[in-house]
Amino acid sequence: MKRKVLIVLLVITMVAVIGILLVGCGGDKKLPGVPWANEETLIYSIETIDGTAIGKLEIKTTKLEPGEHELFKIPGEKVKVASSTTKGARVIQTAKDNDGNVIMYSEAILNGFIPAASYKEVHYKDNNYTLKAKYDGKKYIYSYNGEKDKTVKIKSGFMDNELMYFVTRCYELEGGYSTTYTLINPQTGAKEKIVAATSTEGNSGTYNYIDSSGVSTPRTGDKIVAVTYSRDSIPKGKSIAVFYTKEIELSGDLRAVSNRSKRIPTLILENDVKYVLESIKVK
Repeated sequence: MKRKVLIVLLVITMVAVIGILLVGCGGDKKLPGVPWANEETLIYSIETIDGTAIGKLEIKTTKLEPGEHELFKIPGEKVKVASSTTKGARVIQTAKDNDGNVIMYSEAILNGFIPAASYKEVHYKDNNYTLKAKYDGKKYIYSYNGEKDKTVKIKSGFMDNELMYFVTRCYELEGGYSTTYTLINPQTGAKEKIVAATSTEGNSGTYNYIDSSGVSTPRTGDKIVAVTYSRDSIPKGKSIAVFYTKEIELSGDLRAVSNRSKRIPTLILENDVKYVLESIKVK
């Protein structure tokens, strides 16, 4: 099996390693609000393009109340969630191979739609690294493999690369959407631009919707729209495509209008790997 098959795992492989995304849920695009429920868990099957199983990916998003919080992997380092309207969120991604070995773990805390801190580790063959980062309002400070902290000055909103696919959910995609993201390679400091734009539409495959009471209901044929992510320089490499649901909202609590998930990524295509949504659980 090719090494890159297992290590892409929601990383923009066109720049080879994780970076920093210098854009946020801002600008002139309409923001419909927080697109995930109080607690949302997505389970994906990781497969080769021809359907050979590689492993599983779990992405758990939990809303956070305003106040101080800390990453589970870096206890004691407090970060502040100040937004009283959008509040905050903790996003944890865990990928395992077919034997149950954790090959990628990442965690991020968002203050509103802006990351306050993040941590990632990869363990697969000769790819073993950690990356931690924090944001102090004007600077993004990160450390790669325990090296001395490096600092990038931020002039505008930004988003951690690990969350790019989920930041896109913040925007109205139905009427067309496009933007340019800037990534920073933490190994070299070089910048890369990624262009994201809506493209084709279609229908989803089958996945299970699990509500707050634990009842599982199969869903199939939901309307979806694809967003492609392409490098804006030569060599451009192969575009990445993420397919989001349209129109539907899956509720975690029928009594709470805001406790719903929408624009759910049902399929992610990255080079020779695809992530196929198996289930979404909302509370």
